[in-house]
Amino acid sequence: MAELQRQAGKLLIERKDVIVQAPTGSGKTLAYLLPVVTILHATREDWRLNEIGSLIVVPNRELAIQVSGVCRRIAEPVHLNVATIIGGKNVEEQVKKLKNN
Repeated sequence: MAELQRQAGKLLIERKDVIVQAPTGSGKTLAYLLPVVTILHATREDWRLNEIGSLIVVPNRELAIQVSGVCRRIAEPVHLNVATIIGGKNVEEQVKKLKNN
C-alpha cells in the first residue's frame, strides 16, 4: 500500500474530507475507493434495498471508466454493486441501470 493510500485512507475511514494532488500512478484511485468500499461493506446492514451508498464524480468519460473498473474489482468480493453513469449517454438507460444496481 502506498503512503498516499495509508494517509488518506486513515482520514477517509474516519469520514473526514481529504484533498489529494499527486502524479499519475501514485495510487489516488485506491486511496479513496478502498475506504469507501470498506465503509459500505461494514455498514451494509444499515442500507435499504436500492439505496445509493456512495456517489463518485470524475471530470471525464475515460476516468469514469477507469475508476468504475477499479471499483468493480474491489467491490465484487464483498458483494457491492457498481453502476457507471456517463454524461452524453441515453438518460433512460442510465436511470434503469441505477435502479437495477
